[in-house]
Amino acid sequence: MNAPNATVEQHPADPVPAEGGNPTRGSVRTGLHWLAWVLGLALLWYVLGFATHLAAVNVSGAPDRERLALPLYPIGYGRLLVGALVASTVVGLLGRRASRVYPAGLLAAGLAWVLTYLALPSGPRSVFGNDLLVLFGTVVLAIATLVGLSLGVWGARLAWRRLVALSVVAALAGSYLVGSFLELQNAFAGQLAIGDAGSLVSRWLTLTVIFALAVAIGVVGKAPWLLLTVASAVILPVTLAVLGYLSQLIGPGIAGDVVGRILEPVLDLLPAVLKTADTWWLPLAVVAGGAVGLLVGHARRSHQKRKDRSSTQQHLTT
Repeated sequence: MNAPNATVEQHPADPVPAEGGNPTRGSVRTGLHWLAWVLGLALLWYVLGFATHLAAVNVSGAPDRERLALPLYPIGYGRLLVGALVASTVVGLLGRRASRVYPAGLLAAGLAWVLTYLALPSGPRSVFGNDLLVLFGTVVLAIATLVGLSLGVWGARLAWRRLVALSVVAALAGSYLVGSFLELQNAFAGQLAIGDAGSLVSRWLTLTVIFALAVAIGVVGKAPWLLLTVASAVILPVTLAVLGYLSQLIGPGIAGDVVGRILEPVLDLLPAVLKTADTWWLPLAVVAGGAVGLLVGHARRSHQKRKDRSSTQQHLTT
């Protein structure tokens, strides 16, 4: 009796090799799924970061009649920072996993860099093809991309982290929107103008977004993380201002006196920027939003405790 039973008992095990019997097919499916994620996120990175720049022709300070994938020239350093940081953070939040987010971001940035470098004009007095200036722009692009990807992957794990990650890049929301709008305007209307009204709307929009995110972070009880938002609300706009000023200082022959023509003016600029009232509106909005969020969160928790206490007493009496 045992022998037939032994034979029968082997049959349930037969389908097991069939389910996993073709590991190659499963590996191919997994690989294609990963590749689809990487290519999709890479495309999204470029669309969010620099697609409007590719559409624009003859942007101020760019080589004439050239469509460049990236603004890899002095006047575009700030645009590099804003586009790469915002796009990388969003890609990290959506992609969630480092195994597909980093390859996607690095693939998109690397391919765009190569296409841009090959199209840059060169010459002994050209500031566009200068190796040192291209290297500096490359460093800005690489740092912004890696920081944004890391911030996005970190933020994708928990809901409150997503709020913190978005609040960090919210400091650049106005610059991102203005830059994209100007490039689209240049592409379709052949002009670059946004006016004082547009700048004012951009500023208030940035303040509103960063205030709302700070409130949300305070409500969920993660107010200490607003220190990161406060720091980014100071550091990122100041860095953007320095990059904009730096682009005006760079010209042919600058390599002969880097300290006198670049470093000293930039060091003189920093104290002036930090003394400007506009520099401190964003961090003040973060602090105010965090305070409101803490009050709202405390009120909600107190209300919930009273409800729980009331329901408990009602249950005991019944």
